[in-house]
Amino acid sequence: MRRIAPVLLLTTLLMASTAAWAVRESYIHLVISDRAQISQLTNVISITNVVGNDVYAVATDPMLAELTALGYSYNTLPSLKKDAVIKMAKSASEVKKSWQAYPTYEQYVEILQGFAAQYPNICRLQEIGLTQQGRTQYVLKITDNPDVAEDEPEVFFTATMHGDEPLGFMLMLRLADQILSGYGTDPRLTALVNNEELWINPLSNPDGTYAGGNDTIKYATRTLANGLDFNRNFPTRLAGEHPDGNPFAPETVAMMNFATLHHFTLSASFHSGNEVLNYPWDESADRHPDDAFFIALSRAYATQAQLDGPKQYMTQLDNGITNGWDWFEVNGGRQDYMTAFQGDREVTIELSIKYMVNATEVERYWVANNNAMLGYMEAALTGVRGIVTNAAGEPLAATVEVVGIPDVGVKVSSDPWVGNYHRMLVPGVYTVRIAAPGYQTAESTLTVNAGPATRWDVVLLP
Repeated sequence: MRRIAPVLLLTTLLMASTAAWAVRESYIHLVISDRAQISQLTNVISITNVVGNDVYAVATDPMLAELTALGYSYNTLPSLKKDAVIKMAKSASEVKKSWQAYPTYEQYVEILQGFAAQYPNICRLQEIGLTQQGRTQYVLKITDNPDVAEDEPEVFFTATMHGDEPLGFMLMLRLADQILSGYGTDPRLTALVNNEELWINPLSNPDGTYAGGNDTIKYATRTLANGLDFNRNFPTRLAGEHPDGNPFAPETVAMMNFATLHHFTLSASFHSGNEVLNYPWDESADRHPDDAFFIALSRAYATQAQLDGPKQYMTQLDNGITNGWDWFEVNGGRQDYMTAFQGDREVTIELSIKYMVNATEVERYWVANNNAMLGYMEAALTGVRGIVTNAAGEPLAATVEVVGIPDVGVKVSSDPWVGNYHRMLVPGVYTVRIAAPGYQTAESTLTVNAGPATRWDVVLLP
């Protein structure tokens, strides 16, 4: 009989017991008379879709009580998960063999640990925090020199912030497996690993996904264990630190701390509930200063997914893409937080209209999105890039400004450890300024093409 470490056994029993206090959620529909009402509703319930004056949302019991107190009436709809056929794997090897069975929590951890053990030259497994129920938030780092800071853009993929949207979870595991196993033999994958720092967080909300216990995702919830929507719990540039009126959850704090420790150039958050790429801003009608870049980035992904996917895949809203506000307002979303506060560029990618995808259907979504995901990662190598140093060759933390593009929510800077910067731009001619306190500002007019980034290394003088 295999022995189980006492700590692991205790953790397993604790997590199994938490199923009894899983959050109760309802899927609801209400009709509004004025679209301006969304500004109020988005801070009360977790809106999932808006079609004309029809609003669809997931709401916990406290959310429903607040909604009723505000005078709104609603209809309760059938569960989003009632028709899903959830096949759980018998082993971690079964998950990786077919990618048509969902892992238990322990199998998930085993798969991640296996990646790090099997590919020690290019992979590291990091723990960025503990959830409210004691599970771990894991991130994989994949790059050719994982223990060295290099002149490379950092790209971050994360999935399943909403626990009942496990398709992204599965695709992230398979993406990591593909990149790791293909390194050294597949030229495209090898180039990605050699030229970028790739970070993959397959499961952001393990408490939600395993709300029914570690052995099944059948009872997954959208929210965190405390009933908060993870993707409404971040600070915003307009509504302040707590737009949802709640303290930061431990999972939110861990994610913000992780982002602050890094210098992400590009990221994506994978969800389900529609088939569309949603780009900033979510919280306001004004367009992001890099709106043209976001549109081009999103359009490239959607077009590739349409080519590789089944007929009519990724064609929702504006043929597969949408500005967030144009769809419906979201306050406290991670996409806007990463973009406005971290100098990153993040898009929310809705992979499937179904929230809980049958295990046997995962394959077709992988085929549809695989090339698009790789192309998205490669976009971090476009625009303008370089290293900023002083006369002694020491790296500097400097701001990178493009003349004529407002700096509101843009904030791009060089990494203080290496001095490298990465400013993604659509093709064109730009005047770029680089400045650091105590140094003379450098300025240059550069031509950006559709291919690899234009290089401009800068030595700043006192």
